[in-house]
Amino acid sequence: MDLGSSVEASLVDARSTLGPLTLMQGAERVVAIALPPGRTVVMSAAGPHLQLRPQQALHVGDRVPLTLVIRDATGRRQEIAMQAEVRVRSALDDERRAHGHGGTTPPH
Repeated sequence: MDLGSSVEASLVDARSTLGPLTLMQGAERVVAIALPPGRTVVMSAAGPHLQLRPQQALHVGDRVPLTLVIRDATGRRQEIAMQAEVRVRSALDDERRAHGHGGTTPPH
């Protein structure tokens, strides 16, 4: 998942009906993930990301309902409802592989 903001903001909470979510920076739990204005924050296991502990098994292609809570520099909060698709890898990884950047070539 990639996140961005046009103003100084932070992701301060995330919720899902499928289980508890934790904001992470690498292996560390954090209370917020900064969203600098005009920059894209790419979620990854080594960087900022959300950790879901689902109460049921998830399979590739399943949809995970998420509510992201964003707080801007003035303290205003906004909740954004979305659905994330369960994948083995990200859409960006797929796009990079399709253009010959990184990863291995899938077998034919």
